[in-house]
Amino acid sequence: MVGIKFHLAYKDDKSDKFWSIEVSGKSFTVTYGKTGTNAKPHINF
Repeated sequence: MVGIKFHLAYKDDKSDKFWSIEVSGKSFTVTYGKTGTNAKPHINF
């Protein structure tokens, strides 16, 4: 099955964040964090 990936970013004078969402079948993984730091994965089913 082919997965779908989304990448979102938000940046202003005080913030620089990102979210990466990967959907595969009935599950998805969200990875998020501040740009330039280690990302924090969060897995949902």
